[in-house]
Amino acid sequence: RLLAAALRIDPVPTALENEEKSRSMCEHMNHRNRMAQQVGRSSSALYTLLYFRDRDVIEEGIVLSVRKNGIRVFLPKFGIEGSIAVVRGGG
Repeated sequence: RLLAAALRIDPVPTALENEEKSRSMCEHMNHRNRMAQQVGRSSSALYTLLYFRDRDVIEEGIVLSVRKNGIRVFLPKFGIEGSIAVVRGGG
């Protein structure tokens, strides 16, 4: 619709003539898009957790960073990255 209006094939839709209404619609669509992205990420995290919940997996990974209390690792086989806590033993 906007392309047709820009090319002067069709008139500008009446819903877009009001700047405040256009801004409101854009904010609403952006909010829905952000929420959909978050749902996708959360869904992936949930199914990853369910997959590994009852499994002991030993796999090669790439160390991304080292911190005082753990390391950040990327597992290419599964396409995930995460933190592994390192606890110092007493003895």
